[in-house]
Amino acid sequence: MGGAAEGSARVARGTAAEGLVRYPDGRREPEAFLCTDTSASPRDVLDCFNRRWAVETTYEEARAHLGMETQRQWSDPAIFRTTPLLLGLYSVVTLYVHQNAERLALSPRRAAWYPKPAATFADALARRRQHLWFGRIVTSAGTADMTEPISPAIQRIIEAACYAP
Repeated sequence: MGGAAEGSARVARGTAAEGLVRYPDGRREPEAFLCTDTSASPRDVLDCFNRRWAVETTYEEARAHLGMETQRQWSDPAIFRTTPLLLGLYSVVTLYVHQNAERLALSPRRAAWYPKPAATFADALARRRQHLWFGRIVTSAGTADMTEPISPAIQRIIEAACYAP
């Protein structure tokens, strides 16, 4: 596996391990994955990338939906306290929704121009918010009849609030 993929810099033989992925059906261009551990096999290179990708998506979702790295503290100790709590919150929401997936009926929110095959963390967080807030709104409405449905206008307001950034 010497060399590099087309369009990228040439890798000197023996300085990096490479994993090249080609899609037999041609749905995507071939991709090259490099690693500075020259003893790594192509399979090891791809396994490392796969594990790293899970970490990257966790951080991206935590940044986008929980405000990680946007804290306005002025001291390092404050940042060191809040970041683990935000990642813990990410874990709690993920585990709760995973364990209660059937009961929560989690489904991805879709836009006509952006179909999603599976639910994302944003969907999980919104569903968890909806689950918590819905019970409070229904019980605080003051009606004795819990079987009476909430008006569609209130349902839309709850959904909008649940998906708010």
